[in-house]
Amino acid sequence: MEDLDIEELKRRKMEEMKQKFAGQEATEQHAAFAAQEQEAQLDAIMRKLLEPEAKARLANVRLVNKDLYFRAVQSVMYLAQQSGGKEKLNDYQVKRILERLSGAKREIRIVKKGKKW
Repeated sequence: MEDLDIEELKRRKMEEMKQKFAGQEATEQHAAFAAQEQEAQLDAIMRKLLEPEAKARLANVRLVNKDLYFRAVQSVMYLAQQSGGKEKLNDYQVKRILERLSGAKREIRIVKKGKKW
């Protein structure tokens, strides 16, 4: 009799775990779908605001540094709002935005000390 109760408890616990896992999986799928949809909307906006070369540059930045990419996208959107979206930003302008956002990089100088020729 106790064996049946234990087996029944195990079966119920397994069912609970399956349902919980299925619920988490559905939530994760929903979140992934929402993120993918957001990326598509952002891509469509960037197509309207940027020339192809500038868009390609930002795509490369996105692969390497997502934080810098999102900050650059915010800057592009801000500039578009300020200008009324009349002109697309070119590659040079996007490059300047990226340089400004990435900050001043330190220049490394190597000085050799030793015998003089």
